[in-house]
Amino acid sequence: MKVLNSILLPLIATGALAAASSASAAVILAVDFNQTANANSITETGFSTFALPAGNGTIANPSQAFGDITVNLLGLSVSSRVRNAIADNAPFTYNDLYRDFANQLIVTSVAAGLQTTTNPTAHAFTIGGLAASTTYNIRVWTLDTGFNNGAVTAWYNTTAGTGASSVLLGAITNSTAPTFADNNAYSVSASVTSDATGLLRFGAVTQNGVSGVINGFELTGTVVPEPSTYALMGGVVVLAIAALRRRR
Repeated sequence: MKVLNSILLPLIATGALAAASSASAAVILAVDFNQTANANSITETGFSTFALPAGNGTIANPSQAFGDITVNLLGLSVSSRVRNAIADNAPFTYNDLYRDFANQLIVTSVAAGLQTTTNPTAHAFTIGGLAASTTYNIRVWTLDTGFNNGAVTAWYNTTAGTGASSVLLGAITNSTAPTFADNNAYSVSASVTSDATGLLRFGAVTQNGVSGVINGFELTGTVVPEPSTYALMGGVVVLAIAALRRRR
């Protein structure tokens, strides 16, 4: 039995460690909303490009596929904007993400100060093609350095519905003279769960006259171990038993 334990247990532990390491948090999709045909609109490193009309061009409800996942921006005249460059200064390195953004998403407009206590009446963007009824973490960035200093945008999870069914993710106060402690400035982050069809929905509440803005988002989740990982663990046990037989 001691011989069995000395051979089998370390190998099983190795296989279990491989399974645990594969079941870790990973980026499912990171999207940077850019303006096409603009040399100053650059996709942030590690993000995928969602291309929007150049200049002040507008489009209704633009969508883009990223493999099996589809992102849909909701608005009758969604456009894009590019602002002045922001110097990277470690640990802040996301100048290219913050500089440009999608504009004129559908939002719920209320009087200043009511953004976090008023539920949205419509969805602003959706993410589809995800695993059904699965928990993820979403981070959404919202910053327009050109206008609306001090304006607050509150983001809500509207997957279960708008109105009373929505859940506040957090609020962001815009700045035309932003300061950055890190790459998470001017963003909100929260845990969200997809519906039975693998869809996530989000809504925004702004103060009167402020457009719906999103620079980008990052969706993370737990990577489920591949079948090959479990096969590896089974193979480890087989090898251990074979080794034990040889020792006998």
